[in-house]
Amino acid sequence: MITFKQFLLENPSYPLYHGTTIEDLVGIIKSNEIKTGFIDPEAHWPTKTGSIISTSRNFNFSKEWAHSIGGPYWVVIELNRGKLKNNYKIVPFNYFGNEWTDPKPRSRWSHSRRYARGGDTDRNQYEEAITRNIKSPLKYINKVHMTPYGKEFMRDKHPSEYSVLVRHGIV
Repeated sequence: MITFKQFLLENPSYPLYHGTTIEDLVGIIKSNEIKTGFIDPEAHWPTKTGSIISTSRNFNFSKEWAHSIGGPYWVVIELNRGKLKNNYKIVPFNYFGNEWTDPKPRSRWSHSRRYARGGDTDRNQYEEAITRNIKSPLKYINKVHMTPYGKEFMRDKHPSEYSVLVRHGIV
């Protein structure tokens, strides 16, 4: 059996998922950039500034997160990790942390069970943090996942941005 670190090193081709909203997706297309979000640098270690793009190897976690912030307008962007790693630093990270696996448990949130669905299982998001803005993100996107309702909304309210996704074959 291999260790988790060996798995990460030997299997760089798995996708990364970024949960967001349709409005944020429209902003990504318009700006041609996925921008880092600010996280308190005292509480999180992937960067000194605290700015990261949060991604996950767990599609279901990303979908639940996107739904919690976007409701029926949730979006999960599937990124090609293999292409990203050539130009961006990707750091395995556990945002929710816990006392046993977190290298700095006192300075990081420990939400693992409290925020889990039903409160009785660990909510491991299998996060990997990207440490700077992703320029020209369409070349790194494998697919954009959203509900049929979300696609209809995007076609009606943001037709030019939707056509960009269709032209690139990612929706």
